[in-house]
Amino acid sequence: MKRPPLVPPSTYRLQVHKDFTLDAARAVVPYLRRLGAGAAYTSPYFAAEPGSTHGYDVTNHNAINPELGGDAAHTAFTDALRDAGLQHILDFVPNHMGISTATNPWWRDVLAHGPASEYSRFFDIDWNPVKRELRRKLLLPILGDQYGKVLERGELQVELDGEELIVRYFDHRLPLTAPGLPDAAEIQRLNGVPGQSQTFDELHELLEEQAYRLAYWRTAAHEINYRRFFDVNTLAGLRVEDPIVFDAIHKLLSRLVQEGRVTGIRIDHPDGLFDPARYFERLQTLTGGLYVVAEKILSGRERLPLGWAVHGTTGYNFLNQVNGLFVDPAHARRMRKVYTKVTGREQNLGEVLYETKRLIMDTSMASELTVLAHMLNRISEGNRKSRDFTLNSLRDALVEVVACFPTYRTYVNEQGWVPDDRTAVERAVVLARRRNPAMDDTIFDFFREVVLPRDPDNGLASGYERREGYPAADAAETAERLRFAMKFQQYTSPLQAKGLEDTAFYRYNVLLSLNEVGGDPARFGVTASEFHELNQLRRQDWPYEMIATATHDTKLGEDVRTRIDALSELPDEWGREVSRWMRIVRPARTILDGEPAPDRNDEYRFYQVLLGAWPAEGVTAGFVERLQAYMIKSAKEAKRHSSWLNPDDDYEKAIANYVARVLSGPESAKLLPAFTPFQERIARIGLVNSLSQVVLKIASPGVPDIYQGNDLWDFNLMDPDNRRPVDFDARARALDDVDRILALNDPDRAAALAPLLANWQDGTIKLFLTAAGLRLRAAQPDLFLEGEYLALDTDTKTVPADVVAFARLSAAGAAAIAIAPHLVTRFLDADHPVPCGDQWKTSRVMLPMSLASLTFTDIFTGAEIKPVVANDSAWLFVGQALKTLPVSLLVAASTPQLHNSATPN
Repeated sequence: MKRPPLVPPSTYRLQVHKDFTLDAARAVVPYLRRLGAGAAYTSPYFAAEPGSTHGYDVTNHNAINPELGGDAAHTAFTDALRDAGLQHILDFVPNHMGISTATNPWWRDVLAHGPASEYSRFFDIDWNPVKRELRRKLLLPILGDQYGKVLERGELQVELDGEELIVRYFDHRLPLTAPGLPDAAEIQRLNGVPGQSQTFDELHELLEEQAYRLAYWRTAAHEINYRRFFDVNTLAGLRVEDPIVFDAIHKLLSRLVQEGRVTGIRIDHPDGLFDPARYFERLQTLTGGLYVVAEKILSGRERLPLGWAVHGTTGYNFLNQVNGLFVDPAHARRMRKVYTKVTGREQNLGEVLYETKRLIMDTSMASELTVLAHMLNRISEGNRKSRDFTLNSLRDALVEVVACFPTYRTYVNEQGWVPDDRTAVERAVVLARRRNPAMDDTIFDFFREVVLPRDPDNGLASGYERREGYPAADAAETAERLRFAMKFQQYTSPLQAKGLEDTAFYRYNVLLSLNEVGGDPARFGVTASEFHELNQLRRQDWPYEMIATATHDTKLGEDVRTRIDALSELPDEWGREVSRWMRIVRPARTILDGEPAPDRNDEYRFYQVLLGAWPAEGVTAGFVERLQAYMIKSAKEAKRHSSWLNPDDDYEKAIANYVARVLSGPESAKLLPAFTPFQERIARIGLVNSLSQVVLKIASPGVPDIYQGNDLWDFNLMDPDNRRPVDFDARARALDDVDRILALNDPDRAAALAPLLANWQDGTIKLFLTAAGLRLRAAQPDLFLEGEYLALDTDTKTVPADVVAFARLSAAGAAAIAIAPHLVTRFLDADHPVPCGDQWKTSRVMLPMSLASLTFTDIFTGAEIKPVVANDSAWLFVGQALKTLPVSLLVAASTPQLHNSATPN
């Protein structure tokens, strides 16, 4: 897409909620302006479930959440942004809604009137499910026990709420439709007497007449008949493909855009939509071509569909690309051997993922699979060539294809499909056949014909091969096949997310820094040439894509990952150390049913996280509690010893006890002296990796996003740990120090940077790089948003490390060069904690002759650097560029810069 009128040079993500309201967000606007951020990018702030900490459980798209301050606070916040020259990106949720009856009037109306409700079309409900008892009824799985037991314990109470008759179940207040309004005495009789079963007969009959059927929450997995967000019963899918629904949920958003209070939109979970491409077209029409990014997870080499009317993804692809630079691909096999030796786990990621996806289909997402199987069965029955396929055989084939599906989803719609869709389907079918040689082979051909539908007029879709036995369908059957294909796509996406991100990533623990949203732990490392290629592709196809290194959903903080990455450079030493630590703390384990708790796989995870998250102040009570919460949640997600559906209190208590004992209990006295020397070494490597990551993100094509608080070190874990309060006052004070240093000239600035680097644990060095880089982007947006990308060759043969370098070049003649080390472990020792100056010896960054005559200034140190020219070649000496700091961002001397008074566009 073309450049929108207001694309920010950078963004800063803020999580707003009742404890950090829009007024609190307004208070940090001056800090964001000083930092150099181009836009405040907030989590959703429309009305949501009471107490929501994230805003994704929206209950009214057309009201500002009163818990955040309502309209007045929103107006003040957006006025402050406008006055500061900052743009505003809003996270918007079109896929689903929170369905509390107390706060969602649309859902309440559906419960009262069923299919007759004017809002029944708003929600993705199957009013004609396979189970006959649910015809024209909505399954409501909110009960904590079997329906009959709940009823006869008197937990369902009929009440008059003003003029409305309701049934109350603890906090749930559900509408009751009854002929006439009973009086108080009648109501009391309906409620029955616990212990007298027959006294509940009338209430049961009344409940059976409702448009909903109350059920035990566990029945949702197999019988629920509304689409959910993943497997969350309290979030119901919206049919935003319906123009009436689309218009209804975008009214306020449209007004905020027209008023200039929202200048860009992040669309949450587009893979949940029936037709994402059509949705984005409608959104752009509504907003007049606004800056829009999509929270789309790309698997492996998958690319964002070029036809989408968006400006790119929210940056998980970049996160994994830049992280891969700090993982040594040469040690992939050795790291896997260490993992197997220590834990006993031999499965590769593919086997683990196949198992976890099958597990999810058998448990929390079985109901949706059943619906798809019946849809496919109806299609097969309509054609004599396929009618002999049984329901069970079709379901079995679906299970295998979905378990083998290589991406989150395909994007078949009324316009057809593209080669990437076919590639994904073919790959899934090939793998499913390979795993099931005894299964009827023709059933997979039939499935492929259905999910890649042909045009009934000419019999073939573009590039389609005709297959024997399955002629093109007529128009009616084609429409039915298309609907199946599009519903199938809505299933594979959450299944992939639950199976991979929320299960396999907690079972396969070879190197946790690779187990990230959008990541592929089977792919060990990214070379510099691959990184350049991917940056060039982004510059070509999605130059305004958001690029991130942390979000509210990442599994580990960005600086935790860069520390863990270092283990890939030390596989043998890591294996020896972790084995030693596990032997030292053996008494801290609990024996449950003859097996140790935690098991060795969970222990292996623990020590990686401990190395990555270790705080400068050492062990505190708060740190122990955070690690306990993390390990318990990890066990639930892995679903081996505990889970969210069936928690094992004994195993979870054993984990909590283990963490406490090894960090602050009996075993800590032996463990910590053995642990801290290696941790300190890893931390120094992580420091270099993290600073390189900052520079690469700021200078790469795209719009860099800073997740709240990550302007200093980010040693957070997964949510809710990464959504803890941020001390913006401390950051403002640290920024004062940054401004003081940036006001100095070389060599005074270089001298002032030495203590900043020596005291790196406080994070000010990271804030320094971030502020200087964001201010440069704010001053020169065209250079970084439009500028060409030129990969620069490096010559580092004489040192045991490497650098990544590239140039950004604008049409107006501005130029910038980023130089960032990676794989530096062998470079560091006690005398050289960071790789600076003469350690790089004669290492060079090679330049094209077009840059040879320029004089460059390091925006961090203020030092001037001139290229060396000899024999028709030009270069910069790495040792000169990295004389003071381990990274460098150079700009041509004529390029304007901003220091203390950064004013974003």
